[in-house]
Amino acid sequence: MGAPARIVGYGQTLYEEPNASKHDALTVLAAIDEGDTITVGDLDHRTCIGDSGGPALVFVDGVETVIGVNSYTDLVLARRRAKRTSR
Repeated sequence: MGAPARIVGYGQTLYEEPNASKHDALTVLAAIDEGDTITVGDLDHRTCIGDSGGPALVFVDGVETVIGVNSYTDLVLARRRAKRTSR
């Protein structure tokens, strides 16, 4: 855990404000549970509504590799401003 990760998507950068631009954020691999759930993100850099289907990526042997696909977000945290950069 704690490995650098990158998330990509078209989700909201402010809760309840529509977005049509692709964004990405550098963040961390936060957790891997015993089943099939990978948690990527920290308090300032995470996915939001509209990012579903976007990749979570980490470097494996020097190659950026998809380790998961965004499925849902924590709505409590989504209400905080997400910090991402336009691409």
